[in-house]
Amino acid sequence: AASAVAQLVSDDASSQRLLEQLYDDALQLDAKNAGDASGKVFLCLLLLRDGPMELEGAIFEVWAGGFQVLLSAVGTTMRVNLRDLGVSDDDADYDETRETLIVKGLRLESEESFQADLKGEADTSVDPDVENGNKNRGPPTIKETFQIKPFMRLRAQLGCKGSKAPIALRMRVIEFLKN
Repeated sequence: AASAVAQLVSDDASSQRLLEQLYDDALQLDAKNAGDASGKVFLCLLLLRDGPMELEGAIFEVWAGGFQVLLSAVGTTMRVNLRDLGVSDDDADYDETRETLIVKGLRLESEESFQADLKGEADTSVDPDVENGNKNRGPPTIKETFQIKPFMRLRAQLGCKGSKAPIALRMRVIEFLKN
């Protein structure tokens, strides 16, 4: 009986240590997330004060539905969904072995559309693409088949949407650069 009680106590102590470790890990993750969010809030405040900025970024992750860009000049990352570039699922293919997105018909957002969205101004023009959830207008900017790969560089415009909560960082791809 004494060994059974000792086993329960030791199990209870190891369970306690495990719970404490899980709690500490959760606190560290919350602190990291709060720091990241705080950085984005201050970046938004800067962009609201000074207006959108142009900067270079590098694609560091690619998946079937889009890619992620590192904007090292401002210390943040942004996700870009293919839908935001006017690419339907039928016009995109992801090559997992080469980590490459092969797309047809990219539509890069216009400066006017980007500025209107930052100001919260709705575009009331009737456009079949808008009705289908695609906010980019007109014919494709890049008509040929295009490959998006990790380490590819691009030029982007970064702005902040909204002057009251909730505010959000917003990025427009201006062009893809040759490596």
